Amino acid sequence: MPWSYSGLTAFKGQLADSLTADDAKYRSVLEAVSRHIDGWTGHQFRTFLATRYFTPDRTDKLVLDVGLLGSVVLKTDADGNRIYEKTWASTDYDLLPLNAAADLRPYNEIGVTPNGDYSFPLDLAKSVELAAKWGFFEDLLSASTLAEDLDTSETGVDVASGAAFEILQTILVESEQMYITGISSNTLTVERAVNGTTAATHASGKAVSIYRYPGPVIQATIIQAARVFKRKDTPFGVVGGSDLSFARNIPALDPDVKDLLRDYKWEE
Repeated sequence: MPWSYSGLTAFKGQLADSLTADDAKYRSVLEAVSRHIDGWTGHQFRTFLATRYFTPDRTDKLVLDVGLLGSVVLKTDADGNRIYEKTWASTDYDLLPLNAAADLRPYNEIGVTPNGDYSFPLDLAKSVELAAKWGFFEDLLSASTLAEDLDTSETGVDVASGAAFEILQTILVESEQMYITGISSNTLTVERAVNGTTAATHASGKAVSIYRYPGPVIQATIIQAARVFKRKDTPFGVVGGSDLSFARNIPALDPDVKDLLRDYKWEE
């Protein structure tokens, strides 16, 4: 599943490149660097829907391994048969830290409420099923509207203004995420139903919003990707050849990139 924390235009501005000859390689580098940043920080800055499973080591608290945003369906299996008989109500748990959303941070724990009906099964493997929206925080910019009805399979999305978008941005139309891979005037070429969302029909006039990420994460992506790409021209360059080789040879993050990301390291 592809994603990039920088749009293609912003990245090419860093390289002062107005041509398109290297766009496929730029995409490979930006997507690989974005995954690398997720791995180094322990966060996923994209917003995605998924069902994840956990093995609790406490009855009163569940520690998560990725940031949680909401839309929670929490179920537990009390006897190890992988049938999740108990569906928790929102009054049975608290998302923690309590003020994470106000602080533009993700939740990283779930606590049992004092008057809740359930507790976490202790040391029972894969006893918690958690369907939710995951990520760091959800920041959306309303950028345009659909200029035509959209069915579930169309990959050419006509919008009122294509100038509002960049290739490699993730957009949201109603509840469906799409990934922009090309732009021609007011038509966006997209990959449909990305990040765990479902392809749906959308009526003309519906809002089209762009996912935005923390500024330091965007800048770190641009800096690291630019340095990776330029290294192909050095005598001992780490990248070169096919587009695929770019995605396989991302080196360690540069020190100043780490400095930009240090405040975003996962806190356990």
